[in-house]
Amino acid sequence: MRVLEREVDVLSVSYVGKPPQPRKFKIRYRDGHHKTVTVDQIKRVDSVTPAGHPNFVYFCYSEVDDRIIDYELRYFVHEMKWELYRVYE
Repeated sequence: MRVLEREVDVLSVSYVGKPPQPRKFKIRYRDGHHKTVTVDQIKRVDSVTPAGHPNFVYFCYSEVDDRIIDYELRYFVHEMKWELYRVYE
């Protein structure tokens, strides 16, 4: 398991009255190249409200380079940013 706290660019879809649904995200590596990952399935969404600010944690998995990768995407509503938080291998 690797713990990351890396900000990522996310393409998401929003429906009225529901949290945004991530569809793809782009991760930047230290060597400068980018990789776009499609969110294949969202297993669970948890709502977390520290200090009164709603945040969402998405437990997802995707097929990347012929492997299934489980990971967490976190959406911080107040800051309007996404982070790739944890990758399970």
